[in-house]
Amino acid sequence: MGAANPRLSGPDEGRAILAHQRGDDDATLAAARRAIALDQENFRARALAASLLRDRGQLDDARRTARFVTVAPQLLAWAWDHPTTSPTARVVLDGTDLGFTRGFYGAEEGEGGQIRLAPPAAGRAATLVLVLANPRPPDVSPVEVRVQANNWTLGIVTVRREQGWNEIRLPLPADLDPAQPLILDLHTTAIERPDDRREFGVAVASATIELNP
Repeated sequence: MGAANPRLSGPDEGRAILAHQRGDDDATLAAARRAIALDQENFRARALAASLLRDRGQLDDARRTARFVTVAPQLLAWAWDHPTTSPTARVVLDGTDLGFTRGFYGAEEGEGGQIRLAPPAAGRAATLVLVLANPRPPDVSPVEVRVQANNWTLGIVTVRREQGWNEIRLPLPADLDPAQPLILDLHTTAIERPDDRREFGVAVASATIELNP
């Protein structure tokens, strides 16, 4: 189904946003679903509905709602600016990461992205664990990724294709503000594959903050 009636979906989208602001999740979800039924490309309604379904533990329904390729970049960007819940110490990029990631889908976003995590408690030493893969052809050099946390560079890491999913471990600064979310920035140089018009930088499976013993 295409974009059936974008103008008619606007009122229900507005009702969903207002219901969410007053904390009425049932009304938010109902209005968002009505908006999606009128306009399949309403990324704001999709972001709200998928995020709330995720928060309720309905992960398969959340993935189905969020999985609409033509609006994926806009959906992720809007969800990032309008999170429905607080970040956690682990984010899995499996379609339920709305509000916690942006920039990892779409050809124009191939050179990097951001992940929002809960910071470690004050005074606790912690390690950032990334699970990354190299989607490039075998004859291309390994991916080099610069990893930053709240604008501090943690390191430049190499992601090798032959290792499949690479586990990358980087120590976090000891003076992180526990009252502020930890914003990770991953930067790399994207390339185009001969058989695909999209740009490919680095594939991300998960990001986790582990407390040190």
